[in-house]
Amino acid sequence: MESSVKTESPSCAGCLNNIGNSDYVSALNQEWHKDCFRCSVCDGQLSSWYLEKGGLLFCQRDYWARFGELCQQCDQVMTGPVMAAGRHRFHPECFSCASCGAHIEPGEPYALRERSQLYW
Repeated sequence: MESSVKTESPSCAGCLNNIGNSDYVSALNQEWHKDCFRCSVCDGQLSSWYLEKGGLLFCQRDYWARFGELCQQCDQVMTGPVMAAGRHRFHPECFSCASCGAHIEPGEPYALRERSQLYW
């Protein structure tokens, strides 16, 4: 008795149709048609560069808008280095004295008004 093994093409995680001979992307342990590999927020097509949280795919803009932390000074999302002052977070270029506006460099001492403590 002979048995044959079927080698079916995988199903697309986006549209659930067979991938067939189409170009596809492998991500999150699944395969996707290139046209189905999209951001879960804006529905924009993703390249091989993407962000993931909770099993959902995101473009960089939507990921940081949803999960990023905002700078206390400029209200823009921080995606790089961060300066911390107590419970507040700043872009390094936005970190300045609240009284005189002087820029505070990394490693320079500063005092938090509400706690009267010196930080390094």
